[in-house]
Amino acid sequence: MGRWEHRYLGWDRFPDPSTPIEIEQLFTLESDELACAKARRTPLHRLAVALHIVFLNTTGRLLNSVEIVPVSMLEYLGRQLGCTPPRVTSIRALYRRRRTLFDHQQVAIDVLGLDTLGEHAERGLVAYLRREATAVFDTSELMARARSWLADHH
Repeated sequence: MGRWEHRYLGWDRFPDPSTPIEIEQLFTLESDELACAKARRTPLHRLAVALHIVFLNTTGRLLNSVEIVPVSMLEYLGRQLGCTPPRVTSIRALYRRRRTLFDHQQVAIDVLGLDTLGEHAERGLVAYLRREATAVFDTSELMARARSWLADHH
């Protein structure tokens, strides 16, 4: 992940990248991610799973938003999935059942090979990063140290 790609880490809203290269880098699904999204029954659920995957992969956060999804993201994911996305939508509009939202969040976690932190581990990581951030000014180095801490403590 290059330095410019770090800018969306931690965001709780949709990034809306401005260049085609950035859109491609951030929103292209890997083959296993694409297969996972395509395994959903309806085109809207395929799109929803893809949105969860790219959001989690780009921001490191779970998607639970009522914000409008950027058109560039909808169109790009629609092309990958072979479906026509809605012109305007929010995550809330994609779901009738809240349980499906949670299921799709878990699908994104699983396909990306991630694991959720428990409350104790999260507090430990935050405390560690606060200490490290006083001496480390490079985002990549701080992220590497966070990964190392997680590997040792999780």
